[in-house]
Amino acid sequence: MCQAPSQTRKSDKVIMGCRSLKRGEEARDKIVADAGRKGVAEVWQLDLGTYSSIQDFVEKVQGLERLDAIVENASVALLKKTLNEGLETSLTVNVIGTILFGVLGASQAAGDRKEIWDSDQPDRSRYYYYYYSFLRPL
Repeated sequence: MCQAPSQTRKSDKVIMGCRSLKRGEEARDKIVADAGRKGVAEVWQLDLGTYSSIQDFVEKVQGLERLDAIVENASVALLKKTLNEGLETSLTVNVIGTILFGVLGASQAAGDRKEIWDSDQPDRSRYYYYYYSFLRPL
């Protein structure tokens, strides 16, 4: 969510993929209030621990007129071992789901400047830019 307010100040529209729609809608309401205009943010269901959720989200993205950037900062840290998609949950969400979403989402990106932003530490909002080989370099 830390990246969303700066995007909405630029007249961009932000689509937030959230595991919890309720918490996502609460965040959206704050973003809309800060931006001072309606329609700047939408909340879509996305669980990076479930491959079908990633595929469903990307299918919705395909319906967009354009996609300029993807900001990825989802992660989990669990105290007990759990499984998602047959693998340990933190591996599924933090690595595999993030890469799968980045690659599938990037294939939908349009525009001159295509970006995928990944955060190594979301709490500090430190973003690294990854330009995949199939994307036009800056």
